[in-house]
Amino acid sequence: MPEKEVRIKLALLIERALLPRWQYAMVQRLQQIEHVQIVLLLRGHSGKPQSFIKRVFSGVLSLSSLLEKHVFGWKGDARKCADIRPLIKKVPVLDMAKAVNAGQQHFERFEVDLLIDLRSDVQPLDYPDYCYSSTTQQVWRHFYDDAGSAELLKAGVKEFCAGQSVLSSGIISESKLGGGACLLWSGSGVDRPLLTQNIDQMLWKMVDFMPLLLRKHSDIAALSSLKFPDRCQTPTDSGAVTLTRSVAGFYTPALFKLFQRSLSQFGAKALGRLPWNTVQEQWILLLGRKAALTSANDIQAIRDFKKIIPPADRFWADPFLVSWSGQDYVFFEELIYREGKGILACMALNDVDVAVGDNQTNQSMVILEKPYHLSYPFTFQYQGMLYMMPESAENQTLDIYRCEQFPHQWTWVKTLMSEIEAYDATLYEDEQGEWWMFVCMRHHEYASTNELLYLFSAPNPLSDDWVAHPANPIVTDAATARPAGHLLHLDGKLYRPSQNCAGSYGRGLNLNEIITLNHQEYREQTSSRVIPAGRSELDGIHTLNCLKDRVVSDGIFLRK
Repeated sequence: MPEKEVRIKLALLIERALLPRWQYAMVQRLQQIEHVQIVLLLRGHSGKPQSFIKRVFSGVLSLSSLLEKHVFGWKGDARKCADIRPLIKKVPVLDMAKAVNAGQQHFERFEVDLLIDLRSDVQPLDYPDYCYSSTTQQVWRHFYDDAGSAELLKAGVKEFCAGQSVLSSGIISESKLGGGACLLWSGSGVDRPLLTQNIDQMLWKMVDFMPLLLRKHSDIAALSSLKFPDRCQTPTDSGAVTLTRSVAGFYTPALFKLFQRSLSQFGAKALGRLPWNTVQEQWILLLGRKAALTSANDIQAIRDFKKIIPPADRFWADPFLVSWSGQDYVFFEELIYREGKGILACMALNDVDVAVGDNQTNQSMVILEKPYHLSYPFTFQYQGMLYMMPESAENQTLDIYRCEQFPHQWTWVKTLMSEIEAYDATLYEDEQGEWWMFVCMRHHEYASTNELLYLFSAPNPLSDDWVAHPANPIVTDAATARPAGHLLHLDGKLYRPSQNCAGSYGRGLNLNEIITLNHQEYREQTSSRVIPAGRSELDGIHTLNCLKDRVVSDGIFLRK
């Protein structure tokens, strides 16, 4: 086996041999990049024992994790530690505190190009001059909130205590010559009802941030471009990264707020499980006319669409419209609660138009069922044939089926991708005949499914060669990432419907205008959104599809 060509040499800076599991997984992924090699491990220390208030706070987080694990079954464990030594046993280790003068010699000897700081509780974040490579002039580190904090113990805490709907995290480059900190990567996550779930999903998502940047920038010259002044932004609105704040000033009030919101959230989830809880959330279908949707701003009209309500023992969601032999149908996910697994079903819309009304129950026909969960029955036509590409992330595949006998007989054609968790894959054929695939992915079972959108291209939808876009992931925001139906043209513009999952899954719907779509660049901007307010009768929307004069959506119906 040929030896890999190393073009970027890394040094890792840690506090101790035990790393949180999410950082351990990140180091594993760095080792899998062909042009990257970890050549040096530095051990640095804060010089001070952890304060009493931090120890108390850490204990509270551990207790919260145990409660969530035993009461609600959450087992993310991103903060649980693993010994890094077996992973990097051939990498030399330098203790910075004991070998101050040897540091520069080691950097020069191993030709280190980039230092990655994995410490979690060291302030201020100052580095010896030799840590800044003469080539890249960068030290990379993670941040865990919108103020750019490097303290892992603070991750997600402020946002959870305040009930904020979005959690910010990312990567900052510290540069000696570049005038401070530069924002290299940022992403936003969803505020979950449980504290540990919040933190775990944020951290497991961050596993891929640095590996993705290093895969995209495969040599020193490309890496150096990341420190250009036009990229030097910080997470804060003011443009200054907040690194120092008194311990008591943050952790003392956070403890009280943490207890208050945790008790409230635990109580709400526990009450929701009681058998006498009279309110049931149920996904239903919403049917309207295209005349109500002539521009992006018209999506507010979805609230007033006609309700197609399933029986009380199931929900219907992810609707797609199909026209066949002069008849219009809606395809959708059907999930019967006692079975806990989605199947794909359909309904003829002519019958619905006659029978449907608010609080009217309708019947469905099963079209595809597998031993694993299916949803999002994305349909498309190619060379005169009807195909379907449902979401089958539980099976870790992205499969295409061809319709042999409409609507209930479908034959597997091929698997486009395997050993992946791909969610709500959506195809689009542009004016040049190029096919594009928008799909959300996650790379760890405890990361969120709603926050990273990837783009691929191919000459046809049945291709074996889907090429990843160089800007992947093209969207890193829980409020706009996850697809919500076919791309559509309105008022002369191209829009990508997406789910708004900031705060909760299925909270609302966006229309994102696509500004640039080519093999080098992707840009979009959110033009409009609809988010049902509060605990109204309709409490969520997350799909939109149009066909001829019809529009179909879905929503959370509060059934009493």
